[in-house]
Amino acid sequence: MPNEDLLAPHRHWIGKHTERHDHISPRLIEQFRATFGPHSTSATPVPPGLFWCLSPDALTADHLGEDGHPRLGITMPEIPYPRRMWAGGRLRFHGEFLPDQMITKRSTIRDIVFKTGRSGNLCFVTVDHLYRHGDTLILEEEQNIVYREEVTPVAAASEITSIPTDAITWQVNPDSVQMFRYSALTFNGHRIHYDRDHSVNVEGHPGLVVHGPMQATWMLALATDHLGHLPTEMHYRGLAAYIEGAPATVAMASTGEEGKYDAMVVNADGIKTMQATVLS
Repeated sequence: MPNEDLLAPHRHWIGKHTERHDHISPRLIEQFRATFGPHSTSATPVPPGLFWCLSPDALTADHLGEDGHPRLGITMPEIPYPRRMWAGGRLRFHGEFLPDQMITKRSTIRDIVFKTGRSGNLCFVTVDHLYRHGDTLILEEEQNIVYREEVTPVAAASEITSIPTDAITWQVNPDSVQMFRYSALTFNGHRIHYDRDHSVNVEGHPGLVVHGPMQATWMLALATDHLGHLPTEMHYRGLAAYIEGAPATVAMASTGEEGKYDAMVVNADGIKTMQATVLS
């Protein structure tokens, strides 16, 4: 069915927006740093990626779907596909977050596109987030969310990735406790991150799935640690599910262009689960 026919019942969602306020409290900073441990750089007063903990959807249990996400049709369009994943996004920093700031987050549904991919019918929803302190814009974020028709997980990337020999790297190995704590910090109820039975028997993954924004946070923090400041931009995209229980390498290397870097998360099998382009 053409995209326009599928889009018609959901078109009125495009342009809808919400605005919320949240506080970058000392407690939030402390708990975020405790969750990420050595992979939370001290190059900035507020650790990179903490903004993903601000102003999450906070719905009562009767407004949640079986997967633990807010039921479709409340905060997001009632897409006819049941499986949701964080596909990627773009970050453009205009400044840095500071402790004790009150942040206004304005979120707008910008686009809805139906496609057919290797895992079946898909729908991509693009949401723009603007983070401000008072009248000062700190961050523009483009978030891409994919909804899948199929129960089976997206096929892993088939090629083995070689990490550049000149890359700076971190070794990570998230366990279920760290993932549960991150779910709590972001108020993310998606059960694939903490409910092994649901992840395996309902959504078809071989284990718990490491959060997309957690992987993006590692890349952003590694870049910030290396540069000594937040990058101006980071474009990132999920490629394959990273399953908890095995270590991975977070790497970043220069592309050869001034101020431009490639970043990636590569699992123990050599499969790249997430990649990014970082601009200093």
